[in-house]
Amino acid sequence: MLTLEKLKIYQQFNGDIDGWARSARPHDSSGMTDADWYLIDELLGSLHIIASGSASSQFAETVERKLRAAAADKSTREALRKLTQVKMRFETHRPLRFSRLWQGIGWLMVAIVIWLSLTPEPPQPPTPLLAWDKAQHMLAYAALMYWFRQAFLPRWRWPVFLVFLGVGLEFLQGLGGIRTFDPVDMAANSIGVCLGFGLSYTPLGKLLSKIDALVSPERL
Repeated sequence: MLTLEKLKIYQQFNGDIDGWARSARPHDSSGMTDADWYLIDELLGSLHIIASGSASSQFAETVERKLRAAAADKSTREALRKLTQVKMRFETHRPLRFSRLWQGIGWLMVAIVIWLSLTPEPPQPPTPLLAWDKAQHMLAYAALMYWFRQAFLPRWRWPVFLVFLGVGLEFLQGLGGIRTFDPVDMAANSIGVCLGFGLSYTPLGKLLSKIDALVSPERL
């Protein structure tokens, strides 16, 4: 059962369950559990869909029943609704219902980039527009950053990770003796990360969230 005390802890850690897990949980008197945390995430995501006007009436009724069953009292339900409004105002990212799927696709994209970077004979680009290898580098890393910014919580670890990935793969190419080390490729990779990061702050940065909401079985 969700209480105001549990919501306060959720807000204290800004919805970061990893940060909460690393804290002194044995001294937590609220009774907060992992299941409570995920339930808050789910309810906030559902309330976000309703508040944005993209939910059916049946979906809204289902969420209201869940809210009444999960919250200890009316004040807790109102606090959840207010927290939704705060997150909508200051946060563009909402929990994705199929986050594991989207994140899995993201890691698959990383694996493909690693293979393309280290394989002795990478495939030729499908269009002459990408014949310039620097364009290939920028496009690959822009796509990675654009996807990761939407599939994962928007933290600085991801652009940092992708920049280091681009740098590390170039060094591995030089050590392998088959592909060549090129610092300009490093720069192209980093520029691609910046482009993908910037694109994620445009209206296109909500594309995955909209797809996730559309394919949600509860919305249909």
